[in-house]
Amino acid sequence: MLAAGLVPAASRWYAERQRETAIERQRHAVLAEAQAQQNELAANKPQLLAELGALQAAGEYEKVLALAGRYRLADDQEVRALYARSAAQVNLRQTLARMAELTQTQCTDRNAVDSVRNAFAQAFPATPPIPAGEWSATRLDTAAFVEPIRERVRALIGSTGNATAHEQARPGSVLDALRGDHPPRLHPAVLHQLMQDTQAQPALCAWRVRGTWATAGNPAKPFEVTLWLAPSATERTMTHDVLSLQGL
Repeated sequence: MLAAGLVPAASRWYAERQRETAIERQRHAVLAEAQAQQNELAANKPQLLAELGALQAAGEYEKVLALAGRYRLADDQEVRALYARSAAQVNLRQTLARMAELTQTQCTDRNAVDSVRNAFAQAFPATPPIPAGEWSATRLDTAAFVEPIRERVRALIGSTGNATAHEQARPGSVLDALRGDHPPRLHPAVLHQLMQDTQAQPALCAWRVRGTWATAGNPAKPFEVTLWLAPSATERTMTHDVLSLQGL
């Protein structure tokens, strides 16, 4: 009976020894591979850094990751820095691709009209509900509005935290009222790319919305709003901002 009771304990001891042996074998293999990578890197580091730098400058970030990844166990600071920069660029590309897809899906005439209608409702909450059924939206060439959008975003960034920004708005300005007190919450990747160059264009769209609007007791007047939409920080919806207003 005693011998039978020792069998499970012996089995557990044997299994634990096997596990420890496998771990030790793996540790030695990793150390050997790390030493091999360090030796190879020491023999060709100048050429490797030159190749990685050229690939990165050409925008071949995936190739940088593949080549630099071969020396990950060498843990070289310069190689690691090139890998990290390329990984960040790959992540940015992937994020912008998602944002472009969101824009393609949600940048519609209905969303453009709804954005203007909501802007009116928030700017003038005391007015009756706005009948927007006859309003129309026309999509504009985004390329022609990238720079105006960039200038507008710069102005918004510059006024952030400025308590007097709203106080300096023109008295009675419908445009400033439609823009409101809260700037659009752009997705950080779209904001970054917009500030860098025009590659953010696929994640932007511009619209012209036409219709009529009236305050209580006043006759309706025709208006024309030019606005832009872009992915919000939530990655699920579009945020908007008004570029110009005519007719009111």
